[in-house]
Amino acid sequence: MQINVSTSEQPTHLDILNYLKGLGGRLDTVEKRIESIDNRVSNFDKEVKRLWVAPDDKVKRVDDRVSRIEDKVDGADIGPPYCRRKYRDWRRNATHSVVISLT
Repeated sequence: MQINVSTSEQPTHLDILNYLKGLGGRLDTVEKRIESIDNRVSNFDKEVKRLWVAPDDKVKRVDDRVSRIEDKVDGADIGPPYCRRKYRDWRRNATHSVVISLT
C-alpha cells in the first residue's frame, strides 16, 4: 500500500498563520478607517454646535429686548383709548396753532 500525501490538499500551520496575519492587517485598516470616520463625525458635531450658538444667542437677545419693551408698554399703560385721546388733543392743538399763526 502506498499513501500519496500532497501538500496542496491541506494548508500547513504556516499557511494558516500567514492567512491570519493578512486578515489581521485588513482588520487594522478597517479599524483605522472607522476611527477616521468617528473623528470626522465628532468634528462635524462640534462645528454644527458652534454654528447653532450664534443664532441661539441672537434669539435670546431679541427675546430679552422684546420682554423689556413689553414691560415698558405694560408699565406705561398705553392703550387704544389713551392713544386716541392723545391724538385728538394733538390734532386740536396743531389746528389751533395754525389758526393763531394765520391771524
